[in-house]
Amino acid sequence: MKGSTLPNNFEDSVLYYMDIAVYSLLVLFIFWDIKRVTNVGWLHLQSVWNWVSFLNYTIFTYTFIQRLLYLNLEAVRAFANKSTNDGTMQEVYDFHMVGERYKYISVLIGFSAFLCWIRILSYFRYFDRDLSLLVSTIGNCAKDTYAWFLTMAIVIFAYAQAFFLAFGPEVDGFDTIGQSLATLCQWLFHRATTS
Repeated sequence: MKGSTLPNNFEDSVLYYMDIAVYSLLVLFIFWDIKRVTNVGWLHLQSVWNWVSFLNYTIFTYTFIQRLLYLNLEAVRAFANKSTNDGTMQEVYDFHMVGERYKYISVLIGFSAFLCWIRILSYFRYFDRDLSLLVSTIGNCAKDTYAWFLTMAIVIFAYAQAFFLAFGPEVDGFDTIGQSLATLCQWLFHRATTS
């Protein structure tokens, strides 16, 4: 990225290098799956996990392009034609749009990184019998609880939409559907940790 700097504290360094690791792993997985599709053909797509991988590749490609396009200040000029006191027009940068776009890209990158690390976890079953048992136990738990998590996600999103429609821009934290969802999740998790 143009104009990016190296992080100057430990936490930022860890996140920076984990970001590089996720991008490297995703590029490796993309080439690996392309090779498998060319060898096996479209039979490779019979597994649900391979479809999840291709969804992950789509999200990765989209966020990578968005990161290149929208996180450069040259690409984010708003040309708002802000007039000054002497009557001349000047172009200004729309930093609010940059911040919203960065938050949106960060959420998608986080989802893509989560799918990438889950895929890495699935490869642990080939190393050791104990790790294989651990991975199969996690897989069985996921199969048993996915319906509950899906139901909770639907309920939380429904409340977020209802709060957004009811309160809207008049109440802080409900300006957009995304902010409403974030505010609702923050309330829920804060209540769960303090109770």
